[in-house]
Amino acid sequence: MDDTLILKSIQSEYTHQEPVASLSWIPSSITDISSRDNQYDILSISNDGKILVWEIQKNLMYPKLMTNIYMNYIPRTIREVNINIKKGIPLGATDISYSCERNDELIISTEPGYIMKCNLRRFSQLPKPIIEKDVFSHDPSNMIIQQPSENIQTINPADFHYIRHVGPIHNIECSPFHRSLFLTCGSDSTVRLYSFLQTTPLIIIEPPAKYSPTVVKWSNSRPSVFAIGSDNGNIYFYDLQKSSFIPINVIEASSKSIISITFNDNTVHSVPYMASIDQDNVTKIWKLNSYLSVPHVRIKDENSNTIMKSTDWKKELEILHNILQDKYE
Repeated sequence: MDDTLILKSIQSEYTHQEPVASLSWIPSSITDISSRDNQYDILSISNDGKILVWEIQKNLMYPKLMTNIYMNYIPRTIREVNINIKKGIPLGATDISYSCERNDELIISTEPGYIMKCNLRRFSQLPKPIIEKDVFSHDPSNMIIQQPSENIQTINPADFHYIRHVGPIHNIECSPFHRSLFLTCGSDSTVRLYSFLQTTPLIIIEPPAKYSPTVVKWSNSRPSVFAIGSDNGNIYFYDLQKSSFIPINVIEASSKSIISITFNDNTVHSVPYMASIDQDNVTKIWKLNSYLSVPHVRIKDENSNTIMKSTDWKKELEILHNILQDKYE
């Protein structure tokens, strides 16, 4: 088979010095108003505390934007420790997600469990590096990138912080429908629902003691539905219109821990599916009940019984907003 590799980044002082934790596509127009609407950049985060933005048009030779997250950026009220923190201690990032309406607003999770909202417009522009051929390499594509001598100053990219998890956060997921909602899945065995506008979580879900959540994912078609993968191999589905504590459906997907799940796009495929990957890297596709993919709202029938009626996603989103109103401080 032909080599499918198209582009590859080059190691330098600019790039990550620790394993890359997560990648995300972002519209190029956020950081460059002259770019076309169909152009995208790549955003990467790492355990070294760096957040980088890469241009495809520059062949991933070097990042164009950079910021750092440090421990001293976390407010004392969030750290819960009233001691001075030495400046410059990197805060390892674990995952990233951005608002469905504001692509420049990023939610970042970290290894110690801290969560912050950052803005791409706070990132620093990197100067163009010196690029030379590596004369000692037999591969003509190998390059040496030298960082300019001037010191690159970055500012605190965060403009809002949230009450932390106790321990590393596995993943973070912004709602594809609501501009201010996001879910987090932590190693403290909780899944939390936050609003961009409130420090404390709206809802904390503590699944049954027999399992610990490993990944969380919003539905692409129902604003109030999400799924949680677990270390016991099951996938649990929740509908916030019915209950935030009791799952409405369970799939016994594997005997191994689930490491990734995703819903298919119902606007492309009329049949609802979910894909799961377990710890043995076994991928499975599951056909879902239509209830999990068709938007519903709770109504009263002629006998005053509560029933679920199909509707459109905008109406379900409106109902979800009303349900969560009393959760705000």
